[in-house]
Amino acid sequence: MSPNLWTYEDRPIVVYLEAIDDDDDDVTFSVDRSTETLLIGDVDVDPSGKLHYRPCKDCFGQDYVTVVVSENREDGETPLVTRETLSIDVLALEDNPDVFAVKNGEKKNSTRDSVTVTLEENTAQRVDQSKYDVLVFGADVDTHDVLSLVFHNPSNGTLITSKMFRNITFLHDNTNNRTAVVDGANFANESTMKDVFIPYPQNLLMPHRPEQYSWVAVGFTYIPDMDFYGHDQVRVYAHDQSGKRSDVLTFDVFVLENRCMHGGLCTGPSHDPNCTSIWRSVSFSGYECACRDGYYGRYCESDFDECSSNPCPQNYTCIDLPNDFLCDCGSSAWPCASQSLPPWQIALITILCLGVTIIIVACIAWKASKKAKYKIEPQRISEGDIELTNMRNERPSDLAQLKRNPWVQPELPTEAPQAPHFPLKDLKETGAYKSRVKKIGSRGARHLPSLD
Repeated sequence: MSPNLWTYEDRPIVVYLEAIDDDDDDVTFSVDRSTETLLIGDVDVDPSGKLHYRPCKDCFGQDYVTVVVSENREDGETPLVTRETLSIDVLALEDNPDVFAVKNGEKKNSTRDSVTVTLEENTAQRVDQSKYDVLVFGADVDTHDVLSLVFHNPSNGTLITSKMFRNITFLHDNTNNRTAVVDGANFANESTMKDVFIPYPQNLLMPHRPEQYSWVAVGFTYIPDMDFYGHDQVRVYAHDQSGKRSDVLTFDVFVLENRCMHGGLCTGPSHDPNCTSIWRSVSFSGYECACRDGYYGRYCESDFDECSSNPCPQNYTCIDLPNDFLCDCGSSAWPCASQSLPPWQIALITILCLGVTIIIVACIAWKASKKAKYKIEPQRISEGDIELTNMRNERPSDLAQLKRNPWVQPELPTEAPQAPHFPLKDLKETGAYKSRVKKIGSRGARHLPSLD
């Protein structure tokens, strides 16, 4: 046989070895494990020469196997032994990517499996919207490939997808998680970086380390249409730039019919007491509703009328509420507003009035204490102050006293000064009167009245 063998990546081969002995002796085949140089595969050879070679997962390249051929001698002679090294070429193939789903940090499916999802019907009576959030990953051992995910939209619901991330780093220590992992359409939407760091999913078994793959991840949210119940599907697959595709991953969504109204809870038959069977997506037959207080009927569609017993006082309007009622006066001008108040309201008003009174009294007392703080009290005057006061009131008799007591103002004369007495006749004869009057008048002086 030729010492050169070949196969494709991930494909085992079986070869039958032959040996020719000149003496036509029987020979036995084996593998020389002492010089084994296998790098990318495993080999077994049975004594008859049947060789099994299995390359490792996703491996390609050249491998070598040393085969030992020995004679079977029965004459006591030393058997002849021959060694032959076989070369095995493992040819690379373009690998198809894989696709799988992760929810709450756990892998949800195996290859070629579908994921079963059950949701409650969305109705006008439902407070919280029924929806399904999940992450979808694509992986390929060809690290140079660029992967994408393709979704087929559902028939009876809305599909919302997140951004597509390809630079993914899996963390084996959750304490170092730098990105809050959110299933669904909000997956990593708050991240401003292209890289996403998430914990490694549970139950995810892969033949190689995560960094030896190319990745793609998308989160999606499925919301069933209003009042729809039945079966729906979301399908997704991964593909690379060369067109290689993964198997289609199918999400079988069963939307369960729910006729319970006003918050009533479904109660199932003996074979489905928790109302979780997918058969409820076909019909609600055999199921019942446990109603909340205040409602009755097969599907809790009726409300008890708490106003039927006329519980309100005269002139009040009774308003029916869920498991309750309200007595409404309507207007402050309506006569019912003058009705006497119940005791608890009177007590509350009394307490409020008392509190306001205490606050007012406290404010008045505070202002009075503040005014008393700044009141001017009379002060006692010492003898020195009295002496100084008397000294200020004394009129100085000379310059020395004036210097000693400079605060005293000189007294103004109480009478006009006496003019010198000259006989009028003499003044007229001498003409001094005219000249003096003129002189005084030239200065703008005032004439004093006559003292006679």
